[in-house]
Amino acid sequence: METSYRVAKAPDGNGGVYSALKSSRLLEDMATRGIKYVDCYGVDNTLVRVADPTFLGYFIGKGVASAAKVVRKGMGGWM
Repeated sequence: METSYRVAKAPDGNGGVYSALKSSRLLEDMATRGIKYVDCYGVDNTLVRVADPTFLGYFIGKGVASAAKVVRKGMGGWM
């Protein structure tokens, strides 16, 4: 949303979620509610397994602050 009453016509992409979380104070709200983990992914990733229990369990078990799944791009930038 551009404002409370106007839909953004050219949103700032996948990365905009991080600045929005900070500026809206949602991070503080999640902390007060005891939310420890957030699963984020790019909207153009049609193959993503949302809240993949194996992946989340692995990175939580390792005690790291963040983790990412990646694949090497094929020739021409596309798989």
